[in-house]
Amino acid sequence: MEHYDLQRQRREMKNKGRNVVWSIAMDKCLIEALAAQAKRGNKIDKCFNENAYTAACVAVNTCFSLNLNNQKVINRLKTIKK
Repeated sequence: MEHYDLQRQRREMKNKGRNVVWSIAMDKCLIEALAAQAKRGNKIDKCFNENAYTAACVAVNTCFSLNLNNQKVINRLKTIKK
């Protein structure tokens, strides 16, 4: 079932190109990638630097065969924080 949902999400992303439906697994991957970046010192005060967002973006794109940009990662992090 989860495999089907990922295929549907990829198809929708290609067609729409704007909206991304984030799964729990994608959120977990993003959070783990950002936590690793924080441990490496890519977080100053309460903000991540551009390198951290880029690395998190690459991690999510690699794990889920997506084509996200840094802005989508930043926006998702804002949503998670709420």
